[in-house]
Amino acid sequence: MADKIYVGDKGTEIVLDTQTNLTGALVTNIRVIKPDGTVVTWTGSVVDDTKIKYTTSLAASELDLPGRYLLQTFVDTGVWSGHGETVSMTVSSLGF
Repeated sequence: MADKIYVGDKGTEIVLDTQTNLTGALVTNIRVIKPDGTVVTWTGSVVDDTKIKYTTSLAASELDLPGRYLLQTFVDTGVWSGHGETVSMTVSSLGF
């Protein structure tokens, strides 16, 4: 697997560490702002107790634009709900 993420990549694992135990969480989403300002929500799953993982679709590329993607976790435990810190991810253009 490449160290960089490219436009059109499929099956890419995105993992964000909340540094909070998410065992039993009802909702574990990653909210995304794409480079063009489009907002999407990816439904993640809990891994290693504190991380939210989302794997991009194999059917259609969700990484369809080059540039900076902003990612923010959203968690609902039933007792508490809220957002994590915003992080960025760069999706590179294909260069031939």
